[in-house]
Amino acid sequence: FEHLARAVQLEPEQADYRIRLADAAERLGRTEVAVTHYTRALEIDAKQVVAMNNLAWILASDPDAARRDAPRAVTLPEQPVTLTERKNPNILSTLSVAYANAGRFDDALAVAGEALKLADQAGNHPLAERLRARIELYEDRKPYRRAARGGS
Repeated sequence: FEHLARAVQLEPEQADYRIRLADAAERLGRTEVAVTHYTRALEIDAKQVVAMNNLAWILASDPDAARRDAPRAVTLPEQPVTLTERKNPNILSTLSVAYANAGRFDDALAVAGEALKLADQAGNHPLAERLRARIELYEDRKPYRRAARGGS
């Protein structure tokens, strides 16, 4: 983590470094740091699909209601869904979580079904199982929330 932070310090306009730092921060439970660096990466390069998707994931699924932002969580993954021609099940999964968080359960079900089909076709069984569980939540009109992690 510290090496990535140093890289960002040395080259603050390098979006890829910020994304890597944000990914590391998120894994460590330092969600606020992750949000800051994903956001800055997108200010530097607005077409960073990974940053859009990962920031949307946090804004849609964070257990802390203060960090959730349903309108922004929905708009962020819509561009990567288009850029990947609706062929990336992980990005579609994020969009489904965002839709459910915004109370758009029918949209969440449709997109999750699309992601599930792609995950099954790719043999991505872990993602397929997570999608099946989320589909059950959406059918019950409940949003998905990821488990809380340590850190700040």
